[in-house]
Amino acid sequence: MVATMTARVILGLLFLFQGYDKIFRVGIGQVSNAVNTGIGNGFLSPKLVNTTVFLSSWIELIAGVMMLIGILKTIASVALCLNLIVVTIGFSWSKPIWDEMHVFVRLSLLLLVMMLPSQWDQLSLDYLIK
Repeated sequence: MVATMTARVILGLLFLFQGYDKIFRVGIGQVSNAVNTGIGNGFLSPKLVNTTVFLSSWIELIAGVMMLIGILKTIASVALCLNLIVVTIGFSWSKPIWDEMHVFVRLSLLLLVMMLPSQWDQLSLDYLIK
């Protein structure tokens, strides 16, 4: 019970703060500029990059909060899976050999949370609402 909650809460915090930093500290514009520079200016449409960064940042923030408190974990898990797939494509596109620390810990915790039975997560809003 505590192990399941710990994995879920840490996962939620990682995504929550990642999204928060991109939206409120660094700013979507600066993150978009960094991504555009990383993939090479003009290779992808700046509008596509800006939209992807915007959506990714808000998904990380909102789904991170959902994981943190344990509500609608299935929806949050799917959103975070799609987010990690997009981020992995982006990192791999901009630099084929990149430091996987940006994704690996989040992916490992996400897969763990998804594979553990929901009955084991008794310290979540989803469990309390049932």
